[in-house]
Amino acid sequence: MPADIMVSLPKVETITETTTTHLLKLGHVTLVDILRKAGYEIPITAEIFVEIPRGGDYSGEELKIHGDMPLCVRWEVRTIDTNAEDRDG
Repeated sequence: MPADIMVSLPKVETITETTTTHLLKLGHVTLVDILRKAGYEIPITAEIFVEIPRGGDYSGEELKIHGDMPLCVRWEVRTIDTNAEDRDG
């Protein structure tokens, strides 16, 4: 190949993707504390539950949040870092 011909190499794109999963578990006492701090006068004996929508096996049931059974909140945070680099051969 003649020295005066320059070969241009394509850019290499590097993508780094990270997914972080968070899990928050809230028990009965913690939920009552949060609601009290929000200004609600709720006794510790209050029932806390989740209503199940109609149409499934547990249709219309109430799942109580008490004792060791927490309300779980899970979410993911996804970050993507894209970096285009020149490749010099």
